[in-house]
Amino acid sequence: MRILICLMIFAMLLPSVSAIVLDFEEIPTGNCNGLSTSITSQGFQFTQGNSTSIFFSCNPGIIASNTTPAIIENSSISNPIMALISGGAFSVQSFDAGARNNSNGATSLLVTGQKLGGGTVSTTVNFNGQAFDTFNLSSFTNLTSFSMLAQRGGNPAQFIFDNIVVNEAAAVPEPASIVFLGIALMAFVVRQKS
Repeated sequence: MRILICLMIFAMLLPSVSAIVLDFEEIPTGNCNGLSTSITSQGFQFTQGNSTSIFFSCNPGIIASNTTPAIIENSSISNPIMALISGGAFSVQSFDAGARNNSNGATSLLVTGQKLGGGTVSTTVNFNGQAFDTFNLSSFTNLTSFSMLAQRGGNPAQFIFDNIVVNEAAAVPEPASIVFLGIALMAFVVRQKS
């Protein structure tokens, strides 16, 4: 019984991580309404690598298979950069994206994550025409920022994105909390023996 109680307390101390889907549902939409030079969604801020552009929020159907509002960064070469407003670390598991249209759509994205403590991780994902596809990422963990740079043989190169699945870094219990719980657990065990 005591072992079970100890395991339960230990399990409560372990940090938990839950996925958040940045779906931009809280951002007003329209037929590609202009927003601003930066946007926020569920604790994340999006800015542009190209300072002359603004974000647009587009109704479902801009690309045939996007069924919810999505975001376009409208510049000659789209390069949105996301980071936690609080400045913490996060992981990116997947995102949905596609070329904006055939005349000025990107053909691929160079996806880059800046790692906490230095270093980067990157990969290239290729679009399947104007399909709105899900791209899964495996090593994009412990990031301070995440960027998607539109790629194409020439300018412009634009894309639309949505449903970014992230995990915020789990909070680690502070040492004082662990000590306090340890003392409480020892008192409980001593009380049970007497």
